[in-house]
Amino acid sequence: MTSFIHRPQLWDPIPGVAFSFWAALAAVSALGIRYPLAMLPIIFMQLFYKAFWLLAVYLPLQSAGRSTSMTQGMLIGLVLDIVVIPWPYVIRQCVRKPGDHWR
Repeated sequence: MTSFIHRPQLWDPIPGVAFSFWAALAAVSALGIRYPLAMLPIIFMQLFYKAFWLLAVYLPLQSAGRSTSMTQGMLIGLVLDIVVIPWPYVIRQCVRKPGDHWR
């Protein structure tokens, strides 16, 4: 947090937005400890962005013979997301249950 507030230089707009987004996501994700079912959309967002990153960033880098230090963290995060998602609940509520009607 101190690196966010006490920076030696000003943030560039795009890295500043990205850092702010990830900081907010971490704070909201902490609510998942208290309210896990209410935070399912956040967990799914984390799962999907990590999967998309691996497909769209890591695989092309690997095929070009380049690497990144973020790969291990993304893979661990992806596996943890898969493990913590209550899949029976998700299947019951999001797959088998009929959707809401549009009015």
